[in-house]
Amino acid sequence: DIPFLLVTATATTETFEVIWESLSYGCRPFWGIDVGCERPNLQYMCRTLSNASSPLLDVLNLLPMTLDDQTRLEDLSKVLFFRNTREECSELVRDLRRVLPPHLRTATHAFYSGLSEEAKDIRWDQYCKGDVKLMVSTVASAVGCNVRDIEWVVNLGITESLSGLSQRFGRAGRSPSIKSKCAVLVPSWAIRPPPETV
Repeated sequence: DIPFLLVTATATTETFEVIWESLSYGCRPFWGIDVGCERPNLQYMCRTLSNASSPLLDVLNLLPMTLDDQTRLEDLSKVLFFRNTREECSELVRDLRRVLPPHLRTATHAFYSGLSEEAKDIRWDQYCKGDVKLMVSTVASAVGCNVRDIEWVVNLGITESLSGLSQRFGRAGRSPSIKSKCAVLVPSWAIRPPPETV
């Protein structure tokens, strides 16, 4: 008879049914609240990924037009990039650091499950505070991420499901006052060309 609360922002119907059955909610008093998932402060877009192995050129437009000694940390948008593997994360961090001026290179880091718990805590703390502005992450490591001021979530490549993509996009604009953008960049074969008009 100990009361407990289960909260999620992204459960699919199938997931909800598993939770319902596993916790025997049907056998005890239950109150459910579904507040929906409308996020009017998010803008969604899909673009072709030109170079899947090294997507730097596809995301350069997220950086300031001028990158030099005068560029400030505040000039960088807070971006969460998603890659599928830690190797892809590390490669994108390396490429981003190459185009940033030396004083801003520490504003870019990778985040993945292979990091120590201490390293994970330090990096998320730096990202929350704004000392890190460009975080490149695998999906496993971003579970529990509640950074409220992420301006861009960029998924590079194909996800296993739309639900998985929705989970990633759910990191953007946690504060309703922030207008955020969610972009998925996919190989050209994944985009069907528009039908020809007669």
